Amino acid sequence: MAKKALTTNTLMRRLRNKGVRISGSHSKNDLLNYGYFHAYKGYRFVRNNVSLPISNFEEIVALVDFDNDVKSLLFPYLSFIETAVKNRAVTEIQLFCGSVDVNSAFLSAFNRFQAIPPAGPMRAEEMRERLTLETKIYESIKRELKINPIIDHFVNNSEPIPLYAVAEIIDFGTLGLMLRCSNNTIRNSLSEDVGIPFSRDVNREMLYQIIFTLKDLRNAIAHNSPVFDCRFHKFPLSQPYLSLVETDTGVSHLTMNKITDYLVLIVFLLKHLGCSKTDMKKLVRSFEETYDALCNRVSPSLASLVFVYSVPSQLSLLKGYISR
Repeated sequence: MAKKALTTNTLMRRLRNKGVRISGSHSKNDLLNYGYFHAYKGYRFVRNNVSLPISNFEEIVALVDFDNDVKSLLFPYLSFIETAVKNRAVTEIQLFCGSVDVNSAFLSAFNRFQAIPPAGPMRAEEMRERLTLETKIYESIKRELKINPIIDHFVNNSEPIPLYAVAEIIDFGTLGLMLRCSNNTIRNSLSEDVGIPFSRDVNREMLYQIIFTLKDLRNAIAHNSPVFDCRFHKFPLSQPYLSLVETDTGVSHLTMNKITDYLVLIVFLLKHLGCSKTDMKKLVRSFEETYDALCNRVSPSLASLVFVYSVPSQLSLLKGYISR
């Protein structure tokens, strides 16, 4: 038998039965705006299995507000990184190919599989990645037909679609796949461009791995999923590259299971992309203010479970890295 829908008053009683204080019209309005299932069900635990000592619905509201503030804070920087890496990649690929045509890129640039010995599992994997990239790019072109005047222009005039036009319609994950499938010459040029040392990244995989890692965060933000405890984390950045970021920034014990780890990775890439110290300091300072605001609204025991590490010390080291 189907379950009956519950009224807001019933949900308030249910929360009180669970030991969560909630009463009055203001809290009722908060419950309507934040949602019983989105807020309470989504934010009453961290890291998928640790229950938080929620004693007041206002603490749930504080967590959701913190989460939303972090999303609003990080999203513009992720967009900047996406645009900057896309433009650098497109420039390198077009120069290598001697053409702006996306088909030329598939023939001459996205051909890393050709450097792998045939009839082996690695060759098959590279081919699968390349075919996936091809599917994603041409599906994006198909989707944009009739609604994107740039794509429509080239198709209607029977002209090859330029890679720079394609770059404007692909998502963050496809960008990572594009870097993944690029040949070693292009990978090396891009890595040198952003100052990743060859001695620490011989296979030139770090840049696309960073993009895949940040993609998880960006997707969580885009779908309004919780980000404060990194439950969105799917793609693991390889330990050698985590160690490189630790050495460069001075911030240790990076696991990408803490939201400040993503902040460190974002600042690391921003600095290598030539972002100004002023902008990076503003980012860290705003995160610090958001963190302090949360700590002032929730109990120390709740904050200690959400942040099982010293946020102030990480932020202090990050500020020192920016100033160098």
